[in-house]
Amino acid sequence: MGKLMKALAAVGSLAVMLVAASCCPALAGSYPERPVQIVTPSGAGTGPDAITRIVAERLSREWGRQVVVVNRPGGGGLIAAQSVSTAPRDGYTLYLPLGSTFVVLAQTQVKLPIDFRRDIAPIGLVGEQPMVVSVNSALGVRTLAELLALAKRRPGQILYGAGRGTMPHLTAALLGHRARVDLTFVPYPSVAQALPDTISGTLSMMVEALPTVSGAIQSGKLKPLAVASTRRLPDLPDVPTVAEAVPELAGFEARGWFVLTALTGTPDEVMQRGNQTLQAVLADPEVRQKLAVTGTYARPMSPSDTAQFIRAEQELWRPLVQQLGITSP
Repeated sequence: MGKLMKALAAVGSLAVMLVAASCCPALAGSYPERPVQIVTPSGAGTGPDAITRIVAERLSREWGRQVVVVNRPGGGGLIAAQSVSTAPRDGYTLYLPLGSTFVVLAQTQVKLPIDFRRDIAPIGLVGEQPMVVSVNSALGVRTLAELLALAKRRPGQILYGAGRGTMPHLTAALLGHRARVDLTFVPYPSVAQALPDTISGTLSMMVEALPTVSGAIQSGKLKPLAVASTRRLPDLPDVPTVAEAVPELAGFEARGWFVLTALTGTPDEVMQRGNQTLQAVLADPEVRQKLAVTGTYARPMSPSDTAQFIRAEQELWRPLVQQLGITSP
């Protein structure tokens, strides 16, 4: 009888193991079972919206379920954060904020509906947009070194426009700080208004991602002086990096970036499947090319590496955000 009971117990244990082995992969592979939405703080038709839709379209294809982009612009990202905060933590509401959401909104708004460190879990980095330093062609400077020299001769007279608390604003402020020159910030509601004023000469310079200024650069209305990246951009091979243009600014790097996230508490298997699919999507040459058209360079990462990247960006910009006294709506 004892041998029989042991045999039955062994068979039972084996059955449990087989069931577990068969259902766990099925559980991970079953997500998503219905449409997924990705909330973005960007308005429809904007560059970040285009990036979100590129990712959403390919995720739809990979998952065989519709992935819908939901635009929640306004409040420097606050409206989108509020929208996400009440969603179920099941992976069917994802969130694709701009880097400035983590760098500025999360560090300056004390009454947010979301604690970004506690409530937001990164699935993976989507990509980055290095900042490009450009000037009005009539300004008469040919290099970044000449621009900074001009700023030293004319303190406060070199004007640049950007949205307050955006990465272009922070990048230009950091450039002025590190180069020890006085660049004057002129706040604009949107880059769509700052760009014409830079082209007309009302403003002297512009710091923006390539897609925003590429048309003006190609037409000769703006002259690119440097890119704030560690290497030259494929689309601007003749434009030096900031460090190449001014060796004293070695290590200068600034970019906009985009990260796909979910609410913490989302099942681990959903997070893992999300990251695996996202990495596969970003490795696809077609997707990389579509992102490149928007000036975005795909940079797939694991969730842990993405979390580390976010923390490093927050640490980089925190002192400047505090120094500039930036506050969110």
